[in-house]
Amino acid sequence: MGLILKVLCFVIMAGASMTAATIEYSSGNPYSGLEDGFYDEHVYGEMGGLTSQELHSDESLFNGRNVQEQRYSSVNAFHEKRDLNALLSFKQAITSDPSRSLSNWTVQNSQNMCSWYGVRCRRHTRRVVHIDLHGSDLEGTLSFSLGSLSLLNVMNLSRNNLTGGIPPEFGQLKALRILDLSNNWILGGSIPQSLFNCSGLKWIGLNSINMTGTIPAEFGRLVELEHLDLSENSHLSGSIPATLGNCTSLSYLDLSDNWMLGGIPPEFGQLKALRILDLNNNWKLGGSIPKSLFNCRHLKWIGLAEINLTGTIQTEFGSLNELEYLDLSSNKLSGSIPTSLGNCTSLSYLDLSSNLISGHIPLTLGKCIFLSNLDLAWNSLSGHIPWTLRNLSKVSSIDFHSNNLSGTIIVELGFLQNLETLDLSYNKLGGTIPPSLANCSSLTSLSLDSNGLVGNIPYQLGNLKNLSTLSIKDNNISGFLFESITNLSNLQYLFASNNNFIGPIPNSIRKLSVLKNLYLDLNNLSGPIPHSIGELQVLEVLSISNNKLFGTIPNSIGDLVSLTNLDLSRNNLIGGIPNSISALVSLSSLVLSENNLVGTIPKDIGNCTSLNILSAHSNKLSRTLPTSLGQCTNIQFIDLSANGFTGELPESLSFLHQLCVLILAYNNFSGHIPIGFTNLTMLYALDLSNNKLSGKIPSDLHRLQGFITGVPYLNDGPYVQEGGTLMRLPSDSMIEETAIDIKRHMYSLSYFSSTNTIFYLSSNNLTGEIPASIGSLSILRLLNLSGNQLEGVIPASISNISKLEVLDLSKNNLKGQIPEELSILHELSILDVSSNHLCGPIPRGTQFSTFNVSSFQENKCLCGFPLHPCGEREIPMIKGIDNSRNNIVKEGWFNRVDEKISIVALGIGLGIGFGGIIAMFTMWEKAKFWMSSFWPIKPQPFYGVYRFPT
Repeated sequence: MGLILKVLCFVIMAGASMTAATIEYSSGNPYSGLEDGFYDEHVYGEMGGLTSQELHSDESLFNGRNVQEQRYSSVNAFHEKRDLNALLSFKQAITSDPSRSLSNWTVQNSQNMCSWYGVRCRRHTRRVVHIDLHGSDLEGTLSFSLGSLSLLNVMNLSRNNLTGGIPPEFGQLKALRILDLSNNWILGGSIPQSLFNCSGLKWIGLNSINMTGTIPAEFGRLVELEHLDLSENSHLSGSIPATLGNCTSLSYLDLSDNWMLGGIPPEFGQLKALRILDLNNNWKLGGSIPKSLFNCRHLKWIGLAEINLTGTIQTEFGSLNELEYLDLSSNKLSGSIPTSLGNCTSLSYLDLSSNLISGHIPLTLGKCIFLSNLDLAWNSLSGHIPWTLRNLSKVSSIDFHSNNLSGTIIVELGFLQNLETLDLSYNKLGGTIPPSLANCSSLTSLSLDSNGLVGNIPYQLGNLKNLSTLSIKDNNISGFLFESITNLSNLQYLFASNNNFIGPIPNSIRKLSVLKNLYLDLNNLSGPIPHSIGELQVLEVLSISNNKLFGTIPNSIGDLVSLTNLDLSRNNLIGGIPNSISALVSLSSLVLSENNLVGTIPKDIGNCTSLNILSAHSNKLSRTLPTSLGQCTNIQFIDLSANGFTGELPESLSFLHQLCVLILAYNNFSGHIPIGFTNLTMLYALDLSNNKLSGKIPSDLHRLQGFITGVPYLNDGPYVQEGGTLMRLPSDSMIEETAIDIKRHMYSLSYFSSTNTIFYLSSNNLTGEIPASIGSLSILRLLNLSGNQLEGVIPASISNISKLEVLDLSKNNLKGQIPEELSILHELSILDVSSNHLCGPIPRGTQFSTFNVSSFQENKCLCGFPLHPCGEREIPMIKGIDNSRNNIVKEGWFNRVDEKISIVALGIGLGIGFGGIIAMFTMWEKAKFWMSSFWPIKPQPFYGVYRFPT
């Protein structure tokens, strides 16, 4: 009998083993190699009517075998039905199944449950042990019913759109080994405490599910856990629990892209099996790298980027002999790079960029011969580029930009045959570009910007047939640019701005047939723009401003069908703007300013429906603006100032609802301001000064929302270089230089954003009153209505413009008092109300005490500081009058008739003299405008207290 029992037990165990073997996993699956397990005792104990001991007892097997099999079959049928109902309940909670993954999950097909898509069962039974529906794009609630699948070993529902959080009922899945719910971006909720009842879990993937709350300390109970991924849950916060150090089987830990704080727990040093540690992008984590971490000698992958680390890079990193990947970028690490890193001879990826690291690049890095990526950018490294880099034969990318490296570009870099990207820009390197770089035959991107490089471009660089990006801007490189460049047949991006290149742009430029961006501005290029440039069919950006180019704009420009940005400004171009430009339907920016162009804007410019920026100021353009300009409904910036345009402003400009900046100053426009101008609700900079406009200022200025609420922006905008500092602008900024007039001095603005609010209607023939609605322009900074024929009183509503910096209402016919309310304008830096008919006391206030006499002179009877006190007036000293007397007399009181006569005579003389001065200034303004049509205005840089905030 004992022998028979042993044989029977062996058969049962072999059957179970074969059952486990029948559950197969696809090759490369991270779940492969994990046993499914069947947990019979737990299942039957849960039923309460039968135990596994009963099933396997001698009496059950031999004396009552038929009864036992019947009872076993009954229990199994119960569980099978429960599994079926659980799956059907799961499907019922799904609201969308675009890939029809659950199409055969039906009651009618219940007999084939184990053949349903994504379902696997235990052999010879219909018990569900495996669900895999990853990437099915299912939508709906994650049903709690799956918690009754008591033998479930694997649940993979990743890459779907499930909601409702992780059901607490999943804590009943005692057989669960693998749980992957990752990339259900809207699942939400927190980790239920009951989940830690699944003590056999080996694999947990809960990344990218919008999880909230904290990481429970109970994870430390999962001592069999090997893989834990909680990354990319932007609302998961709190500290990293030290109890994770109890998970001594853990080999993969990813907590990146969360809101962890409190530092890296020293207990991580207990994770001796750890291979991969990723804490990247927890920028509030902070602290230093615990030394205990270096007990994890099998670490292959360390990601500690953007976690606000402080301290230094420890020399102990050199003890991690198996380390292949190290990313410590974007922290606050200081000190030098330890030479011991050279001991990490398996290292293939090293990124220490964007820290505070100083000192020299260690020579020992040349020992890391498997390095493929070396990034030390955005630090304070000094000294020379180490010659030992020649040993990095496998390196494909070297990035040292934005440091303080000096010396020359070493010739040894030419040994790096696999080098694809080399960035040495923004350093202090000098000398010439070494011809040996031409030996880097795999090079696709070469960036040497903002150094002190001199000499010519080596002709050997023309052999770099794979080069797609060449960036050498902001150096002192000279000579002829295109001698070798035109041989780079795969070149897509050429940035050569701000050098000393000379000579013409050759016709051979046509050979750069895949060129997309061409930046040649701020050089000394001369000659005409070649007609062959029109053959660059994929060219998107052409910027050749600030050179000495002459001749006309070739018609072939219109053949550049992919062109989005065209900048030909600040050259000596003549002739008209070719109408062929109207064919460039993708054109976003057209900048032709400061040339000698004549004619007018092309009549079909309205075809450029993508146009965002139009700048042609300081030319000799004339005639009327084309009405088709109103069809450019995406345009945001127009500057046509300092030309000779005539006629009325087209009503079609009112259709440009995206327009933010409109500058038409210093032209000969006439007629009324179009009524529809207040439809330009995005407008925040308007300059129509120095024209011949007449009529009244529109009364519904409150519709100009750009002056009231500003233009919203969602994120950071472009960078600009200002005073040697790289500064980020708001996203609504437009990098286009223009000129503004402040107190009759021209200043240049290098960019515009919604903080640069300007409302200029000065030097026209406008009449009527200043509308009270002007006070609704609450974020206006510069307001100039001077030099018109405006009458009435100064509206007290101007005091509502709390950010006003410049207010110029001079040379009008305004009367009444200066409103006392203006004294609350605490940011007012310039005020000019001179040459009006104002009367009464000048308001007192913080800013009013800073203005001098010139702000108030030539009015009827203003008084108070800085003029004479109210109730008195100053009489000039006149020959024949007793100067020993007090020459301040009561208003209207004269002691002697001859004093009256003298004063009248003096007044007549002063009037004649003043009239002559006014006439002289008037003629000077006319002459200045006349001369400006021949010599464009050259504005000064915009400095001083009036600089707009960024």
